[in-house]
Amino acid sequence: LHNSEDLIYIANSRGTAWIELSSDGKIDIHAQDSISIMTDTDLNFTAERDINMEAGRNVNVKITCKIKV
Repeated sequence: LHNSEDLIYIANSRGTAWIELSSDGKIDIHAQDSISIMTDTDLNFTAERDINMEAGRNVNVKITCKIKV
């Protein structure tokens, strides 16, 4: 916690992974390696403005359709 800057900053001891929550509502997440998110149900992204993605290499999307009879 950083009281004079009014933010929450959590990091590991080597600084290779951290998260910062600012007082104006911004959240920054950094990982030197990968970030994984998993859910047993839905994963929803909503933006009132833009959604921007950038890849230094490939963007891979896999969709598995299960047909209900």
